[in-house]
Amino acid sequence: MVKAKFPQPLISLLLAALPIRAFKAPFAAAFSDHYLRLVSVLCGSDNKPPGSGSSGSYQANLSYRVVHISVQLLSAASLCQLMCERHALLERVLIGLDFVLAASSSAGAALPASFAPASLDGPLLPALVENPIMMEHRYWPVVSDLVNMLVHKPVAMRLLGSESLLAHYTAMLGRLHLANSSTRAVAAALEFDNS
Repeated sequence: MVKAKFPQPLISLLLAALPIRAFKAPFAAAFSDHYLRLVSVLCGSDNKPPGSGSSGSYQANLSYRVVHISVQLLSAASLCQLMCERHALLERVLIGLDFVLAASSSAGAALPASFAPASLDGPLLPALVENPIMMEHRYWPVVSDLVNMLVHKPVAMRLLGSESLLAHYTAMLGRLHLANSSTRAVAAALEFDNS
């Protein structure tokens, strides 16, 4: 499903079928189970189907089409809670967002240790704004899904009530802290800078 072009008529069919109870629950389960694959396709640069044009446009179209479906699935509190409890969707979304941020980071762009929060182990790899994942907004469906999920109190309490999920979430936010920050290397003397 994800490797195909995911045409708009298919999206329209899925959206039309979502009110049918016999379809909605199994589709929500399949959506949850394949969520991480979807995220990897959104972030990948070599995952375009043949004849689909540039990979960025393919991923942008896929992004818009998937958001239509995920908003419908995650807007119902009971279904969203069910997807989190039975299919670990909250955990998958957090892992997916971490994957997006890691894919938009560069090991060579690690911040100096003095900038890294004491709570993180290892170097802080900030998200790079000039990375295609960020420039083409490929992260947006995952962020949108997390926001749509955390609107529901039981899901938000699940995040806040789990020490491991909360630690993962806050460490992930560290990638966004000081994103694209720059440090000035001063060799000899610092000249007056009036900018």
